[in-house]
Amino acid sequence: WLMQQGGIAPTEMLKTFNCGIGMVLVVSWDAAEQVTQALMDEGEKVSVLGQVVVGEGVIYSGELA
Repeated sequence: WLMQQGGIAPTEMLKTFNCGIGMVLVVSWDAAEQVTQALMDEGEKVSVLGQVVVGEGVIYSGELA
């Protein structure tokens, strides 16, 4: 609703709002599986959002539901 009413582009929505994502953890690739399993064992829903790579700037991809 906000995106349509405000005329906000999807890429701007992704940069500005968490779009329904609650908490974000940034962990080393080596620890990702262990952290994911520990969270799921506690009943959390886990989604991998992306990865940190060497480069300039941030690239947003995907679609807003």
